[in-house]
Amino acid sequence: MTRFALLVVVACSIATASSAQDDANGYGPDPDNPGNVTSNSLFPAGSPEALPPKTATGLSAAVTNAVVTELKAATAFCGRIKKREYVIDCLAYEHARIAAALPNTGEYAAVKKAVTQSATGLERVVRQNRSRTLPAGPIVQGGSKPRRTARALRPVATEALPKAAAQATQIIQESQTVLIRSTENSQERRRQFQRIVSAMDTGTILLRSI
Repeated sequence: MTRFALLVVVACSIATASSAQDDANGYGPDPDNPGNVTSNSLFPAGSPEALPPKTATGLSAAVTNAVVTELKAATAFCGRIKKREYVIDCLAYEHARIAAALPNTGEYAAVKKAVTQSATGLERVVRQNRSRTLPAGPIVQGGSKPRRTARALRPVATEALPKAAAQATQIIQESQTVLIRSTENSQERRRQFQRIVSAMDTGTILLRSI
């Protein structure tokens, strides 16, 4: 078994039924996530091991380091997917997972807002460019710390990949701008959040490579 494998868990009958229900954008309901809703049930609060409890609302290097670590790890995780059609939804999944673990109030609420905006936008790109032929499936990474996505990842159409990747890159950049603008009244916040913005850049670099 390869170290990193795409597990296709959607049977042909499910894929066929989903294709028949595709809407005008060519996107059918995901059996693992009816309505395509991003929720804490799919991305449990506190699930990223490196992130602190959601009660940690004060600005600190430790929390910033944790967010940076998770964003970079997310890009590395998605970057190992050989079928590039699944990368955009992988980033959407990872950003939503990280955002769900961040505090709703305090200094890092702005980070939560920006990363949530990124995840929502990336999911929209997937919906608008969904493949009618490739199946959805979870991603599993083996090794000493096995990791599996909590939901099926949805591929974009191969022919739409360049356009979708460009759209996804713009969405992350817009989220970075939102985060930077939130730091206008604090030099320390700007210093800390600039590191998070730089970590988000790893996602745009990955998208430009597909």
